[in-house]
Amino acid sequence: MDRLIEAQVKQVKFVDRTFNANKKYAMEIMDFIMEKDPKDINFHFEVTAHLLDRDMLDFIKKAKEGLFQFEIGVQSTNSKTIAAVGRTTDFDKLKKVCKEIKSNNNIHQHLDLIAGLPYEDYESFKKSFNSVYEIRPEKIQLGFLKLLKGSGLRKNKDKYNFKFLDKPPYEVLETEYISYGDMLKLKGIEDLVEKYYNEGYFKHSVEYLINNEYDTPFDFFEDLSDYWQGKKYHTISHSRNRLYEILFNFYKNKGLGNLAVFQELIKYDYISNNNNPNIPRFIKRDKVKFIQRNKHTILRDERLLNSYLIQYKNQPTKGIINKIHIENFKIDLKRLIKKGYLLDNNMNRDRYILFDYKDGSISRCKTYDITDFIQEE
Repeated sequence: MDRLIEAQVKQVKFVDRTFNANKKYAMEIMDFIMEKDPKDINFHFEVTAHLLDRDMLDFIKKAKEGLFQFEIGVQSTNSKTIAAVGRTTDFDKLKKVCKEIKSNNNIHQHLDLIAGLPYEDYESFKKSFNSVYEIRPEKIQLGFLKLLKGSGLRKNKDKYNFKFLDKPPYEVLETEYISYGDMLKLKGIEDLVEKYYNEGYFKHSVEYLINNEYDTPFDFFEDLSDYWQGKKYHTISHSRNRLYEILFNFYKNKGLGNLAVFQELIKYDYISNNNNPNIPRFIKRDKVKFIQRNKHTILRDERLLNSYLIQYKNQPTKGIINKIHIENFKIDLKRLIKKGYLLDNNMNRDRYILFDYKDGSISRCKTYDITDFIQEE
């Protein structure tokens, strides 16, 4: 590990299937890494979440943001499915542990689901997805079962009526429980989960949609996938800017209410995740010239610096101006988010939000409502 750290590699991936099965071993390695405090290196571990006890949880809480990345193989929340693949999973404990890790905001969590397992039909997979989504991990990885030579499931291929590719990667196409058509649908959904959830660029827009327009997260991605396929968007690649526009057009096409609110959320997501002054034209903006004229004055305000930007206090304004963005919003988005994306009558009011861009792997930007510091002309 010393040599890898000295070589400044970007990621070190431990291939132990259950890295934390031996707690002492795992903590010694993690402690060594934390003591070294390497810069710009990420260490990836496959862990079993329900084995993370209080000692381990308190220990990893001290890791700096982005140093560790956990891959947690849920595979399914269907107890019959889990038993068929020889696993033991306490999902309630797993969920509790993962939520605590997430609350520390320092470790990237990737939770895995696998389509095509025994006894997992389309509805069962939907339940597994929604259960995992409730944790809000940084990534939800939807995989598709591969029947590797020598594996127990391959030996039982007739029992579960597996249809699979006879060449690598030996991917399952359908089973006794899920049709080929449904597996294809899950492929489309997997692509959109990767685009609209796993990258974290659409967090508030997607949460607003799910909370206000859909019964479950899976229902949203299923509906978006139908729209995506209908528009043949799956046949071409798309820039990130285009993905924002497609999501906004999807909302309009569905005829959903409060379009102005959703547009503000798209704007908030875009600016939070893209330190780029060239904001796409389809995003409606107000008071741009006023902000441009007054940005230096605003950033020199001692009250603002002491309240939110203390780390920049002794720096010249021209040195920090590219790290900060200020934008006007017609909705009190901070209140909307705090209220679980449910609107009330007190949210329709002008607010000014300051965006402070970070280099964090989990937190890209911090935002502050600075309306009280703005004196409009």
